[in-house]
Amino acid sequence: MILAIPAGTSVTATVRPGLTYVVAIVPTATWVEIQSIAAGTVLEQISDRPSAVRLPTDEAQRIRRLMKSMADHLGAIASHSVLPEQPPGAFVEYLGMMADAFAGAGNHETGTAGSTSRHLRQASAAEDFIRTHIQEDIPIVRLCKEIGVSRRQLEYAFRTTFAVTPLEFIRALRLNEARRLLTTARADGLSVTAVAMDVGITHLGRFAANYRLFFGESPYETLQRAGRS
Repeated sequence: MILAIPAGTSVTATVRPGLTYVVAIVPTATWVEIQSIAAGTVLEQISDRPSAVRLPTDEAQRIRRLMKSMADHLGAIASHSVLPEQPPGAFVEYLGMMADAFAGAGNHETGTAGSTSRHLRQASAAEDFIRTHIQEDIPIVRLCKEIGVSRRQLEYAFRTTFAVTPLEFIRALRLNEARRLLTTARADGLSVTAVAMDVGITHLGRFAANYRLFFGESPYETLQRAGRS
């Protein structure tokens, strides 16, 4: 369950043993912007009173994984003396999923029906942006803002065009680009770590696991095989 509490509200709660609670304090202006980009609307009632939404199991699991990623990012940032001016991508993505969950509460329609050609244009524009910025952190909220669509519209465009979510597309694109670079890395003097960084991958353990799942071998095995050819 997600609970949104407006600024200045006093809340008394009983914490049930065994449950995990995560709290994020966000400026109102930031939250409104995230809603407008991620969900395509501003949920006015959230600024007036506490609101709650119960998540389906699969969505809850997806958000839990993202919370872990966000914690890793924030932990890395905390080790630096100078904080970034903008919130890290993982945190923005986390907020986007919160806004999307509230926007979808009680509404099971996609709200994104339209022509196939429009979906194709949206997905193609997003693909071009992803390929151009593959080395950067690309949270879905940023992608929505660049393309000028809501999160729901982007999800729908990717599912109808590529049959995957935007996040799955980005991951697959990075893995395929990493494989392409690994086949020539020996000649270029690159390592597996350098190749991963070149395609915007920072979690090497997860990279190795996903790479093996996609290609049936480790990144190092691809590098070694390329060196023998």
